[in-house]
Parts: sequence; C-alpha cells; structure tokens
Amino acid sequence: MLSNKKGGKYLSFWMILVWILIATGIAFGVSIFYAANIDVKTLEANVLLKKVADCVSDGNDVEKWALDEKSDLLEKCDLNKNHFGDDSNYFVKVKTTDYDSNRIISGFKVGNHAFEADCDVKKGLLSAKKFPNCVERDFNLLNEDKLVFVEVIASSNAVGDRRRNAR
Repeated sequence: MLSNKKGGKYLSFWMILVWILIATGIAFGVSIFYAANIDVKTLEANVLLKKVADCVSDGNDVEKWALDEKSDLLEKCDLNKNHFGDDSNYFVKVKTTDYDSNRIISGFKVGNHAFEADCDVKKGLLSAKKFPNCVERDFNLLNEDKLVFVEVIASSNAVGDRRRNAR
C-alpha cells in the first residue's frame, strides 16, 4: 500500500529530535527534584512547640508532671529520644515559674543545648542561614488556684535534603 517511502529519512530525524527533547526534559526535572534543599526549620519548630505546649497544659491547668523536674519530658510528650541528643537538630526548653513570686518551679531542656544561645544571638540578626530557627510561646496556667507562668522554646536546625533524609 505505502510504496512511496521518500519521506522516511526526514521522519526519522524528527523522531530522534523529539526523543532527545523528551529525555532532556526528564533528566532536567529529576535533577531539579533531587537537588532541592527545603528550609523546614520554622515549620518543624512550630510543630514541636505546639506538641510540647499541648503536652504541658491540660486545658487551663498545668500538668502535674511538668512541675517536677525529675519527670521525663521526652517520654511524657511522646517525643523520639533519638532526635534529641546533644548533636541533634532540635532543642526544647520548658520553664515553669510561680507568677506571684517569680520563683522557678521547674525547668526542662532537651536536645542540642547550644541552640539556646544561638536563639538569643539570632534575635539580633536579620538573616542567618546556618542558625536554628526558634519559636517561643509564653502562657499562664493554673496549679491549684495559683497562676503558673510557662515558657516554651522550640528550635530546629534541620534542612530538608532528599538525599540525606531519605533513609
């Protein structure tokens, strides 16, 4: 039926060109996807802060364990101990203070303790890429008809990297 095959050499040229363009597009898309570093420090710090703040408070009352420094913050708040070592990317500080006397009742610090100083330094800086992002929340709770001032600080220095975090 198709005995006239004069256009075959032109068709194969365009077909190869289209294949090259498709392969280049796929390679370009994959390289962009895997090269992306995503800054998730603030998001992780906010999630961590909310989880710890909800754990410390029981509605308008402070949890009794939060007033005892012998309690394990990681266990009570269901946080993974593997993520809160001295060289980790996370830090949480919870401090409870008597509202009237300003006396510290209890304090918890878990994670990379160097981040506490880094948070103070970063407050004075406009931009610092290598520093952790810190979020802070203060609130008042009741403890047997007495006000307790609770301060929660959470920080994260984790940078989303698909190659490193894909384990």
